Amino acid sequence: MNLLIGSTTPCSGKSAIALGLGLRLRAAGRQVVYAKPLGTIAVEAAGQWRDADCVLMNEYLGASVPPPVPLVFLDRASVRRRLSGEDTVDYRERLPDFAPEEPGLVRLIEGAGTPQEGAVFELTLQVLAEQLPARVLLVCRYEEDLVIDQLLILRSQLGNRLAGVILNDVPVDQQEDVGSVLVPFLERQRIGVFGVLPADTTLKSVSVGELVGTLGAEVLCCRERLDQMVESVHIGAMSGSAALKYFRNAVNKAVITGGDRTDIQLAALETSTTCLVLTGYLAPSQMVLARAEELQVPVLTVGHDTLATTEIVDRLFGQARFRESAKVDRIQQLLDRHFDFERFEKVLGL
Repeated sequence: MNLLIGSTTPCSGKSAIALGLGLRLRAAGRQVVYAKPLGTIAVEAAGQWRDADCVLMNEYLGASVPPPVPLVFLDRASVRRRLSGEDTVDYRERLPDFAPEEPGLVRLIEGAGTPQEGAVFELTLQVLAEQLPARVLLVCRYEEDLVIDQLLILRSQLGNRLAGVILNDVPVDQQEDVGSVLVPFLERQRIGVFGVLPADTTLKSVSVGELVGTLGAEVLCCRERLDQMVESVHIGAMSGSAALKYFRNAVNKAVITGGDRTDIQLAALETSTTCLVLTGYLAPSQMVLARAEELQVPVLTVGHDTLATTEIVDRLFGQARFRESAKVDRIQQLLDRHFDFERFEKVLGL
């Protein structure tokens, strides 16, 4: 069976939900493999260019069947070849061979960031669903009532191929309204809702190690703590006394500040700080390093200025990936509590 997992907007949580569902299906004794016809990050594996997400996800799933190589990567070079006429491949014709039906195998196929993405290669969500062929599970990041129009349009486009939706990242203060108003409305429109998942800071977090790699940072202390998770980022550009009050309002944070701002660095260390990111390649004082060592808080130093560093980190949070066991455990917990597996399996005939 082919299950195509699509989303209404980028960064909706498709990969997380695909992994959680895959682990649940595998625990039930089913053979599962994860695939992406439209690759995003290319890595070389077994002598071929594969998608980084595919490699990682199938390691988690213990897939015994190798995933197919993406038909095309959504990068600038591939798009330019298509626009120039150098690439004239009809990728639609390749879809049936990309994911042929195999008895007993559940193939989780992740689509692009939006239903329209991939149109330049004639590989939109609708085309994928029709040509693979596949049933579709939509992951919809909740954005108040703005999601309704998108879902109604997609229901019209996908027809009976739409198996159902998951409403993801729903703020705590809006869950009751979503459950009592939005979900019943969607059900009346023949859009089945398998689950309403609450917003979760763990799933949006990144590890200190990811910050190091993305920023090209030097680790000054506590290298053994790079697996710790950062849930938010705060900039230290105020006085030391104001910083202490500001930092107390956030937990598990990274603080970005100049390497010469000893007052802010010490204030951050007195609160729930996961790591310090010091800009301008300015070394901190020995007092700061000693206190960070005592509290086991990694201190990173980077060559960028504070603004550039913050922009890079913000982009990283926008594309947080699943490399840490804490995230894998968390998505399984959320699905166990908020996802109707019985209905899901019945609709898909599993």
